[in-house]
Amino acid sequence: LGLTAQDGHYWTQHYGTNSILLSNANIGGVNDLAAVFYNPGRIGLIEKSAFLLNTNVFEVSRLRFENLSGQQQERSRTQIVKVPSFVGINLRPKSMKGHQFAFSILQRQDVDIDFNYRDETNTELFENSPGEELLGSNLRFKQLIKEEWYSATWAYAFSDRLSVGVTTSLSRLRVNKSTTIELSGLTQLNRLAQYQYDRGYQLSDFGLLWKLGIAGVNNIFEWGVTVTTPSLHWGGSGVYDYLENFSGIDGVTTAPDLYTTAHQEELEIDYRRPLAIGAGISWPIGKSRLHLSGEWYNSVPRYTLMEADDHISQTAGDTISFTLVDELKSVTNFGIGAQIYINPKLSTYVSMSTDFSAVSDNITGFTQNKPEATNSVFTADYFHFATGVSFSLRPADVTLGFTYTGGEQDFTRPTQLPEDQQAITTGDELATLDWDRIRAVFSFAIPFARGDSGNGSD
Repeated sequence: LGLTAQDGHYWTQHYGTNSILLSNANIGGVNDLAAVFYNPGRIGLIEKSAFLLNTNVFEVSRLRFENLSGQQQERSRTQIVKVPSFVGINLRPKSMKGHQFAFSILQRQDVDIDFNYRDETNTELFENSPGEELLGSNLRFKQLIKEEWYSATWAYAFSDRLSVGVTTSLSRLRVNKSTTIELSGLTQLNRLAQYQYDRGYQLSDFGLLWKLGIAGVNNIFEWGVTVTTPSLHWGGSGVYDYLENFSGIDGVTTAPDLYTTAHQEELEIDYRRPLAIGAGISWPIGKSRLHLSGEWYNSVPRYTLMEADDHISQTAGDTISFTLVDELKSVTNFGIGAQIYINPKLSTYVSMSTDFSAVSDNITGFTQNKPEATNSVFTADYFHFATGVSFSLRPADVTLGFTYTGGEQDFTRPTQLPEDQQAITTGDELATLDWDRIRAVFSFAIPFARGDSGNGSD
């Protein structure tokens, strides 16, 4: 189970003022400070300096599980959170004609999930105990993924029709994932057997990566091409936690009592990002504008992201190992967006884009409790939709709108009802995870100097 991890999805976040409503379809025609991310070459064609704050006022996301415990039940959780995502400023030194600089902070990944599922049922649990037993189960999945990019951009305009630029980004990634499974079996004589399983890991990674862009304007359309380098691992470490306990009932359960625990810190990690190449064009249709973009992401061959040291069960004497791996396939995403001119101060937007999963099919989910697990496991494809308005109110340009994203995936149930007097078994039956997200977006940019942006829009 990967919940909503964005490791294998590259177009999940959107930035900027009007850019945030174009669903990443604006590589060729981005005309706000989000160009530091979409195409740094466009920075050189923006003729006004500005401060931009891009924030999602609130996000409503829903997780729905079906058949999680094997009884065709449905459980869901909805959460509402504030999600800041982008702040930036660009400068045009008068003494450096043609040169522009920009500085920004953006939220590249933002996932915070704590899902708890409880259930009780009467079932024939132990052969050596008369009647049915009361089986209580508690399943908890926690996942925190936070990644920020701290970026500096340089751009140079050869003319008002051609510009190049490069963004250097320091990435800071934090990951915290854990699975807790608690089972208790109560006999009709009030005798109790208990099982607890808790495994988790934490990662912190610092990396460097660069995005190169070129932007141009001709008599028909605007265009842009970008190249994003793989990341250069700079530092970071990992933490691994493991706990497995079983306390049985004499004369009823046959499995021996078990106690195993381990905690390891300062583990070496190796987090990798792929090479990406993007391209886009922007067509004027009267005073409106149509945007088309695509971006190809290279594959990442299978590699070891983190490996824990082998440890020994305190009671059973078994050797327990854990290796976290990752592997990403090549994907290409596409986006289309329309900027519809209403008047000189008001435009509306509508857009959609794909967000295909780069996660390979041969994965081992973390909740499957195997010696090896895959870091990126959400194989569902996302589709993004956005709509809203952008208008000028002195002294700021303001954007209001909504975005929607959704996806669904089947996964192996992490636990099922115990069988053959075993405390816990992992079956091959499937459960379903359905995730969707609605964001209300609000952005504003405060120009330092009013003027034509040089791109024929707004």
